[in-house]
Amino acid sequence: MPILYLVLVFHAALLAPLAWWQQPVGLLMVLLLTGGSIAGILSLTGKIGQSRRVKGSILSVSAPAAGIIEVKCQLEKKWQGHSRTICVRYL
Repeated sequence: MPILYLVLVFHAALLAPLAWWQQPVGLLMVLLLTGGSIAGILSLTGKIGQSRRVKGSILSVSAPAAGIIEVKCQLEKKWQGHSRTICVRYL
């Protein structure tokens, strides 16, 4: 989605008539397009959530029932709000 958004920003910046940019709505467009572009670039470079990442390894993968996969992980350091061994189930 960030790539699509940046393409659309490029499209809007090049194809919007000059008269639009000279009106108050042009200033609003510049602010919104700039903010969205910054967010898109941060997303593409992996900066979002970087401080909350924790390395870990998979201890086991099992299928206790049909349509359920259980994955147990061991984290290298404590992840706030979670125990060191996490059990995640996906349907």
